[in-house]
Amino acid sequence: MSFSFKTESFRIDALALAGGFSALAAQTVFAKEFLSLEWGSELIVGSILAIWLFSSAMGSAAARSASESRAWPLAELSLFALGVLPFLSAFLARAFWNELTLPGVLPSASDSFLIEALFVAPSAFFAGFLFPWLVILAKRKSEPVSRIYSLETFGAAFGGVFATAAAAVSISKLSVLFISGSLNLAVLFFLAVASRKKIAAFAYAFVAIILTFAVALNLENFSTALLFKGQKIIYDAETKFGDVKIARLGDQLICYENSQPIAFSGDPIAAEENALIALSQVDTLNRVAVIGRGRFGIIDAAAKAKPKKITVFEQNERLARVAEKYFPQKFSSAENVFGDPRLNLKKREGKLFDAILIVEPPPYSLTANRFYSLEFFKLAKSRLTQSGVLALSFPSSENYLSANARNLSSIIYKTLSRV
Repeated sequence: MSFSFKTESFRIDALALAGGFSALAAQTVFAKEFLSLEWGSELIVGSILAIWLFSSAMGSAAARSASESRAWPLAELSLFALGVLPFLSAFLARAFWNELTLPGVLPSASDSFLIEALFVAPSAFFAGFLFPWLVILAKRKSEPVSRIYSLETFGAAFGGVFATAAAAVSISKLSVLFISGSLNLAVLFFLAVASRKKIAAFAYAFVAIILTFAVALNLENFSTALLFKGQKIIYDAETKFGDVKIARLGDQLICYENSQPIAFSGDPIAAEENALIALSQVDTLNRVAVIGRGRFGIIDAAAKAKPKKITVFEQNERLARVAEKYFPQKFSSAENVFGDPRLNLKKREGKLFDAILIVEPPPYSLTANRFYSLEFFKLAKSRLTQSGVLALSFPSSENYLSANARNLSSIIYKTLSRV
């Protein structure tokens, strides 16, 4: 069967549209996946973008070097790779994360970059190869490059929106990559059937069936189980602030936010140390503010000091609801204020607290760092009574502090001394 000029034009258009969609969907999911794996550190977004741009540039250079070739399969191979590699890479990143990093420790910037490159670079290379190769094919047919560029950009915009909005309707990251990959395979299958390439059509259909079986067998839960070895995940959800998981280890429940353990059940001593030591410094205790994860034992511990009112400022309402279910509190009369704690605390002008307890993770991310800045400490001071207390805590060490831990403690100490 001979193809008209219009048919070949349609092939290029379909590949450009699908390629743009899958490329940006993969880039978005990779950023979210590594944010989840690396405690929500926003530096990950920059490193993922750098890896993607460099690898796609290498792909573009490869397309230019292969410009003498007249084989269609190079474009189809690139779209096929964009359909399969992101899904496979995201799964392998979870499966081997504990082998490539030290469990419970945030990897250094250099180690993080190398690990991310290992999983992200292959997909980015083919994304970079596909578009310039389609431009070369279009020029050979005297087709306008602007149309290819528009279709690729439209597909990328739609892919980015889809991958970003998926969490709102509880579509997991691996499911996003499955849908994106299935779209690519469907396009390739259709083009293969139209051109009577039976072997290619069978191969695309076979791979699509394998991906479908992988999703049907709940590869999402299997990969998560590999990441949290020895623990049973009883709750797993993606929120706009990151992934939240509840894991059971023996009789204990552990709450993770972006793979960082933030709370443990059956540990009242830690909660009382965070709350009662600070509250015992106040003679008259009327109003107490808790900034952050107060529902993981802090409210009950603070209630033992018998304040007249406890106000909890929490930015992640979904995390708060999860805590209420799996870490129930005996004290149920606390005032809940959801939204950005800084803005909500700023609105409380004239309403002073006798104590403010900051119950946030250490400032390993920009999100957490907002609660350890000079500006926030000054804001907190302005909302305290004259004899009020501001309390925060960091992971301790019995006999040795690493250089990073010493620097972090030093920075917080010097910041507080300027308030």
